[in-house]
Amino acid sequence: MIRIIAGETRSEAEKYNFAAAQTNGKILCFVDPNLKPLSKDWLKEMASFAFQKEIGAVGAKLLYADKSILHGGLVVGMNGLVGIAHHCLPQDDNGNIARTQVINNFSAVSISCFATRRETFQSVGGFDAENLPNKFFDADFCLKLRERNYRIVFTPYAALIQIDEKKRLNLQKIPTAAEKNYFARKWKKFVERDPFYNLNLSKKAADFSINV
Repeated sequence: MIRIIAGETRSEAEKYNFAAAQTNGKILCFVDPNLKPLSKDWLKEMASFAFQKEIGAVGAKLLYADKSILHGGLVVGMNGLVGIAHHCLPQDDNGNIARTQVINNFSAVSISCFATRRETFQSVGGFDAENLPNKFFDADFCLKLRERNYRIVFTPYAALIQIDEKKRLNLQKIPTAAEKNYFARKWKKFVERDPFYNLNLSKKAADFSINV
């Protein structure tokens, strides 16, 4: 059964919270309609990780229309906030120690294609629509799970491509000053030290270059 849920007047975080409340499945999978799957079993791949009790959330490999990397996981602390791992590298580039091509852990993944168990989602109160209505609510959610020792997984075997580059994914939108300030204050320890990003790498670039 397909259900159409209207939420035009809500913020992005509110829309996702509202949509989750209208469903009853064990797994919640949020996918931007401006993405087209490239891998046949992308949903099965994401659900297979989301079902695992030690995993809090799982994100997919997202590509621009030219097949460069739009999302390869999120790095907390990039430019003082949140950055995109391996952003704009070619699809087949291995990136840092082949992390674009293998299943691995990050501190956060993007809501643009994101799966989690319903019980896990509810345990932290869903997305923070009050303080992070349109941006960083996905990273905030993941960091709340990290504090509970859940893993946040990125899998390149669930791959999707952006259909219309004129329509921005949440990943591409600009946060407000209030959202920036709230996130930076709340997650200061992760901004200063993302455990899944080497201290010797630059926080100014998304290419995992050495900090010099």
